Amino acid sequence: MYDFPEDFDADVFVGTTLQMISFNFNTIHFQFEDPLLAHLYVDAFNSVRYKKPGGEFKRLTVQDRSSDLMELLELSVLACTIDPKDKDILSFEFDGQYALRFEAERNGYEEYSVRIGEREIYI
Repeated sequence: MYDFPEDFDADVFVGTTLQMISFNFNTIHFQFEDPLLAHLYVDAFNSVRYKKPGGEFKRLTVQDRSSDLMELLELSVLACTIDPKDKDILSFEFDGQYALRFEAERNGYEEYSVRIGEREIYI
């Protein structure tokens, strides 16, 4: 498990749209639409936290069989930040007060990856 490199710019996600969410046995894949980059996505290997308007963050694991996560589809990213204290937390704010947060749970394994163009970062 790693922290984000110093030169990582989370603002690359701002203004993009969450285009696709897909699930398989050990990954939840989030693909963002951005005409300038061939690849812009985040893959969660263990869990992700998401929040609906007016609600609290809920944890969703890759083993869960149902969720409201699909409500995030086609929403625009208003903000994307790395937590200044815990540099392994990546947070997204979307239209309509939805939010998504990727966290490293410090279990000794890579928790998620971020792909921007040809660059892939494992956290």
